[in-house]
Amino acid sequence: MEDVTASEQLQLLYIRNPWGPGPGEWNGRFCDEDEAWDDQLKLREKLNYQFKNDGNWWMDYKDWRANYNKDYVCKIFPSTWS
Repeated sequence: MEDVTASEQLQLLYIRNPWGPGPGEWNGRFCDEDEAWDDQLKLREKLNYQFKNDGNWWMDYKDWRANYNKDYVCKIFPSTWS
């Protein structure tokens, strides 16, 4: 999960589904191909965001709070770690 604040009114989270692409991608505001991106073209360019079904998406923080009550964080360690 990555947090980007574009303005005081807009705070986006970058979400990665560890199971990859599929029907689990967000389909609300700021999902791939959503019209909200038309109002934020400079932000989309700055983020270098490409629309594709890859299990990753941007989501407004307010939507995240309304739809989720917890998140799980997984740290992937290099194979040399012991």
